[in-house]
Amino acid sequence: MVMRPDPRTGALTRVRRNRFGPWWLWAIVLILAGTAGYAGYLTRTARETLAEAQSAHSTLAADKDRLEANLRDLRRQVEEAGRSESELRADLNQSRADTQAASAQVREAQERVKELQSQLDAARAAAERSKMEVERLSAEAAGAHVAFMQVHKLQDRITALKTEAETALAQMTAMRTKAEAAQAAQSALEREIASLKGQLVEMQRKLDAATGGPQP
Repeated sequence: MVMRPDPRTGALTRVRRNRFGPWWLWAIVLILAGTAGYAGYLTRTARETLAEAQSAHSTLAADKDRLEANLRDLRRQVEEAGRSESELRADLNQSRADTQAASAQVREAQERVKELQSQLDAARAAAERSKMEVERLSAEAAGAHVAFMQVHKLQDRITALKTEAETALAQMTAMRTKAEAAQAAQSALEREIASLKGQLVEMQRKLDAATGGPQP
């Protein structure tokens, strides 16, 4: 509460001071918070779209492979039906007694060929539609892939740091090996010095015994 003069009467009046700051500052804070939330939503939506596109791409690729396999199988059946028709015509020429039966078989084979040809055309059309859909989804996946290039850069940086850490570890291992070798050499030298001291004491004892006692 502060005292300020009333513009109408000139008397001092108490005016309540706003403790929460100006309204435009809170408006900026709310706008920044909304912007951050919307950016997070866009990132999550882009990831979900990429995952769905990759899943649909895999599904359509599997459907394309299945349709191509069916197309090859239908072609093989058409070729087999053509060979069957040729064989039936040859049998018809060789055996005129079975003309009616052979003609019926030929007609059946022709109908089978027409049916297989229709299935082959339908399979080709389905394969073409699947190919166009795969190309569209591939274009969408390529566009979404740009958003994840920074992740690949970070992975490359992590790999470089890992290589540096491995190099430092190798150097540390080599230094440790050298230290262990130096320690072993020092231990061997100490053992040799102790052995020489023992020999010196023994020689001094023998010298004292030969001269009749220790020298003053």
